[in-house]
Amino acid sequence: MLPSEQNLIETVKALPAERQEEVRDFIGLLSQSEEIVAAAMMWIAAHLPDRYCAGEPRFEIRAFGWQVPVLLSYPNGKHGLVGELVFDSRTHELRGHTSLEEIQERGRKLVQEFMHA
Repeated sequence: MLPSEQNLIETVKALPAERQEEVRDFIGLLSQSEEIVAAAMMWIAAHLPDRYCAGEPRFEIRAFGWQVPVLLSYPNGKHGLVGELVFDSRTHELRGHTSLEEIQERGRKLVQEFMHA
C-alpha cells in the first residue's frame, strides 16, 4: 500500500461514522463507471450513426453526476470529441447532452479534418 493510500484510509477512519458512510457511498458511485458507459452507448446507438462512441466517464463532484464524452472514432485511430452526455449519479438517467445537431455538425467538421490531414 502506498503512503498516500494509507493516509487516506487513516483520514477516513478519523471521520464520524455518518461521514464514513458518505465516503463509502461515494466510492460505490465511482465503481459504476462501466454501467454509465453502457447507458451512454445505448443512447449513442439510438441517436447517432456508427463511428460514434462513448469516451471515458468522469465523475463530476459539483454536479454529482457522470460526464461522458461523445467521440467520433475511426478504425485507423483518428478520433475526436464531438459532445457530452451527463448522467445522474444515483439513477443513471440521462440528465442532459450536447444537442444532436451540434454533435453531428462537429462530426462533419472532424471528418473534413481527417480527410485533409
